[in-house]
Amino acid sequence: MTSTTPGKGPAALARLVDRVPEGWTQVTFRDRPYGLSRTTRAMGRSISVMARELGGPDVVSANIYATSQGHQLRSCEMPDRKVLDFLSGWQPARMPHAQPPSPESDEPDDLP
Repeated sequence: MTSTTPGKGPAALARLVDRVPEGWTQVTFRDRPYGLSRTTRAMGRSISVMARELGGPDVVSANIYATSQGHQLRSCEMPDRKVLDFLSGWQPARMPHAQPPSPESDEPDDLP
């Protein structure tokens, strides 16, 4: 299937794809964790996006091609709407906050 973002055109699709970082990153979508991957090829003319739910069965996969008419979406064996919903709705995963240092330290107070 080939499409752009319905009602918004190729520029809107380009913005959604541009917010996906290159490589692998952990994200959340609908309060569930996903591993999101982006691989860019052919000097930016071909982009693959794959998301797998961590600990669950869901997968989102698509290829996006930069053409003279703008970005074109080719979802992989799923409705374009599923891919577009994911691209517009994922959020960076919240990383656990670092614990503040304990007041009791193993280091002595008096340094020689």
